[in-house]
Amino acid sequence: MNQKKEATYGHVLKFTGVFTGVQGIKLLASLIRNMLSSKLLGTIGFGLIGIYSNITEFVTSCTNCGIPINTTRQSSKLYEEGDEQALAAFACTVRTWCVWTAAMALFFIVLLSPILSYFFFDKRWDCWWEVVTLAPIPMLLLVTEGECSLLKGIRRLKWVASIETLTAITTLLTTIPLYYFMGLRGIVLALILSTLCGLLLHLHYSTRALPYRIRPFSMEVLRRGWPMVRQGLPYVVAGIATSGYTMLVPIIITSSGTV
Repeated sequence: MNQKKEATYGHVLKFTGVFTGVQGIKLLASLIRNMLSSKLLGTIGFGLIGIYSNITEFVTSCTNCGIPINTTRQSSKLYEEGDEQALAAFACTVRTWCVWTAAMALFFIVLLSPILSYFFFDKRWDCWWEVVTLAPIPMLLLVTEGECSLLKGIRRLKWVASIETLTAITTLLTTIPLYYFMGLRGIVLALILSTLCGLLLHLHYSTRALPYRIRPFSMEVLRRGWPMVRQGLPYVVAGIATSGYTMLVPIIITSSGTV
């Protein structure tokens, strides 16, 4: 028992060091990206990036059903038990629910687009289409969160660290050229492409351990995932409260000033 505890502590300490290094790389990439973005897009472009990020974060928080948190815990338990068949079935359940939450995100952002347009774009209702174009971002993020949670649950932390490093670099390499050639018109496309790259990187690694399977129209699979979703509802409420509070800052700024 003591040896197991020591091994666990050693594992935690080892990957704490790894993730500290990864955070350093992410911070540096983010610093370079923000500096170049501010030069290429100006203050208006930087303001738009902040607004778009707040909107997508709010939609993601409202529709993720708390799946990422419960996925890590339950997949870790199944991994400990060594039941590969049950783990594969659970991965299928998680991925199926992630697809449905992505569909919910699309419906949610379309439904709220006029309201978000009014609050974020100088009390104009007619910018709703600009908000709708952001829909792929929360949809991709929700699927990505599911894959990342599965990788964490089955202890592929080295892979997670590699993914985060590569995502930081690919985000820098995809966004800056688009900002340079397209200016403000390239912001939404850059955000979508960088999010897509993150998802593809996660799928590249996660499918090596757990082959990708979904059953979106299976009532059995949906029922199997319902307890996980029900347990995650308090986290959804907390996420909505946090992201909603964060959204107030740009709303207040844009209502009293400019983008």
